[in-house]
Amino acid sequence: MSARFVKASEIAEWFRVSRDAVYLWIRQGKIPSECVIRIAGTVRVDKEEFERLLRSGVLYGRRRQKTVAG
Repeated sequence: MSARFVKASEIAEWFRVSRDAVYLWIRQGKIPSECVIRIAGTVRVDKEEFERLLRSGVLYGRRRQKTVAG
């Protein structure tokens, strides 16, 4: 049985995103506060909920289309 809440650094490593991005998404509210626990100076994130948010595209903004000057 795996732990549901894991360190933000572990989330970043498992899902190949930067640790700074995880913290930014927490500050922006893209990762809801009910999915985040702060324990003794560490931040832990609900792994299952993070994966759902990542797969749904909620965490990433839309990429801008490159326009060709013509």
